[in-house]
Amino acid sequence: MTLPAMYASLAMEPGPKMLVEGLSMYGLMEVRGGGINKTIVAWADEVAAAVPTPYANWAADFYNDDKIPWCALWMAVLSVRAGRQPPAKYLSAREWLNYGVPVTVAMLGDVLVFSRDGGAHVALYVGEDDHYYHILGGNQGDAVNIMRKRKTDCIGIRRPAYKQTPFNVRRVFFGATGAVSSNEA
Repeated sequence: MTLPAMYASLAMEPGPKMLVEGLSMYGLMEVRGGGINKTIVAWADEVAAAVPTPYANWAADFYNDDKIPWCALWMAVLSVRAGRQPPAKYLSAREWLNYGVPVTVAMLGDVLVFSRDGGAHVALYVGEDDHYYHILGGNQGDAVNIMRKRKTDCIGIRRPAYKQTPFNVRRVFFGATGAVSSNEA
């Protein structure tokens, strides 16, 4: 699927790897009604194969429906595909507060964790405006897309522990337009 015009320049970014992988999934959605998107459900098995732990085996057995919140599962599959280890209990969005290294200023490809009613949400930074982060995430309105989330709801910014930070990791600024995420469950 094509990125919205406002975000089209992101398709030209050569990295970070998690961002490139996440953008390749843009537009993937849950199946409406009673169906299951087998791609989303299969991610649990993919992560378990790459991270052979008792938790990963449990997660692969547990995750059998795309109606189960999947923002953190999406992050785990991005992490694995980028050659990185996800946090130990990666199906919990709050667990991503233990990923990589903490930073105080968000930049392209950083992992952002947000508080929300009923839990937390995790996504990747693609930019910001004065009051919102623009985030690429899974399970945002039941899809992989880019939405805005209030900066004051961000409870942690984590940068992958790069051996060498990609040259294009930087702050990115967008206009204060675009959909605001309100459904990440």
